[in-house]
Amino acid sequence: MPLTQQYLLDLFAPPIVACIWWLFSHGTAAVFQGGRVSERTKGWFSKGFFVVLALAYVVMFGLTTYLHFAK
Repeated sequence: MPLTQQYLLDLFAPPIVACIWWLFSHGTAAVFQGGRVSERTKGWFSKGFFVVLALAYVVMFGLTTYLHFAK
């Protein structure tokens, strides 16, 4: 894969992954909490979203860097 395409993937994939994580975790919490998600859980979601987003960026750019120099 060309490096420019890999960088575009690095920029757009982590937010998509973080949004999917948020949707699944919110849906799971709604099921287990009877349809009403508590404020405490919502706070955890907002912090968790940014943690997942940051980790996804680190992993994506780390893989790109590794694959670029491993050739």
